[in-house]
Amino acid sequence: MAPPVRRGKLAYKMLGWFLLISLAPMGVVGYHLVGISQSSLRKATLSMQKTLAAGFADTAYKYVTTYRNVLAETAGIEEFAAMNPARQQQYLNRILQVHLAILELSVCNAQGAEQLRVGRLLGAAPPLRNFENEEFLIAALRRGQYIGKLERQGIYPTATIAVAVADQKAPPPGKPAGVLMARVSLNGLTSMLGMEFPATGKSAAAVVDKRDGFLIAHSDPKEVFKSDARLSDEELKIITTQTAPEGGGEMSLSDGRRLVGAYADVRDLDWVVYVKQPAEYAYQGAVEMRKQVLEYLALAVVFIVMLSLAAANYIAQPIRLLRVAAAIVRRAGADGRTEVLVARRSGERSLAGFWEFPGGKADRHESLEQALVRELREELGVDSSPGEPLIVVEHAYEDRTVRLTCLDTTLGRADGFVLTAHSETRWVPVDELDRLPLCPADYPVADRLAGRFRD
Repeated sequence: MAPPVRRGKLAYKMLGWFLLISLAPMGVVGYHLVGISQSSLRKATLSMQKTLAAGFADTAYKYVTTYRNVLAETAGIEEFAAMNPARQQQYLNRILQVHLAILELSVCNAQGAEQLRVGRLLGAAPPLRNFENEEFLIAALRRGQYIGKLERQGIYPTATIAVAVADQKAPPPGKPAGVLMARVSLNGLTSMLGMEFPATGKSAAAVVDKRDGFLIAHSDPKEVFKSDARLSDEELKIITTQTAPEGGGEMSLSDGRRLVGAYADVRDLDWVVYVKQPAEYAYQGAVEMRKQVLEYLALAVVFIVMLSLAAANYIAQPIRLLRVAAAIVRRAGADGRTEVLVARRSGERSLAGFWEFPGGKADRHESLEQALVRELREELGVDSSPGEPLIVVEHAYEDRTVRLTCLDTTLGRADGFVLTAHSETRWVPVDELDRLPLCPADYPVADRLAGRFRD
């Protein structure tokens, strides 16, 4: 009898050689690809930190200039310089009512003598002071404005903002007759940083005075709400020795820590936004990728596809895209300028106290128009007729991207709203929207509206 043919064993040998020949070049290529991927991920991590730093530097600038613009608008009122103190106090009290971050307001003459002083924590007749040699007085009289003099009210950081008050009747016309000064709380910057960089994460961010390391804001309130809160001298030196207005990279500290950091200067101020992560956390994705790929090469070919899908699933996390509809409701103001309706978010919501265009998130099976009609009915108690889209912007958060579509909208009525998610509404000229503390996603909308509908 002839011996049986052992084709099965031969087939296994051929399969083994095929797998060996296939996996060897795959391993070499995979090893080099892992190295390339590690480099790319490190660059992407640093680029993201630079973007976050630059974005918040712009937010910090808009935060303080919003209050500067409020003062400039008041100081520019015709005959403000010639008003009696009682009349001026009416204007200042109105500012305190509207802008909760403003803690104290003062009117001084050109010699620095305080003529009027009002504040949230002051008595009915607070003592008046003399600011003859104060930096803010000299700068405001010379340049027309001043932002600086960081100090703490207890443990909370504040800034002094001042603008010149011009007397249009005194010769020469427009000569500064005094200064309108405000002390402004900077706690709002810490709140915004805390939302962008939660305390549960490994990343941290701060706004710092480059001159002495004074900590203006921090993503962790425990770090900034101290009587002597400052950035470490070592980190401050690394940042202030850079010549470019923004940048970043890896740095090693004397205590052995390795950080991946990025910075961006705040325009026109001696402030800098600083974002940092421990290097081991920032590069964690690259390190784990290398380890996993090397493990995958040791497994049988039957698992290659599954493990490759797992790696791809690990690297490319899905991005959640939220569709949000906002109403652009326009009308002609008493002075003929185009006004739009904005609403102030109430204290129970994120970004409380900031202004936005009314609207809300669209459900999965809901059109933007349907969502806007529903949201306006729920939040303002008014019927509406959405029209064509005017502006579409996207704003990226840490775990999602918001696509904000602004629709030209007509309301059933222009007042008498029933507010459920907002504390107040206001009709604002399009070219004055940037004077309000808007939600971050609404700033580009305000800029485009001003360019499109400015009279």
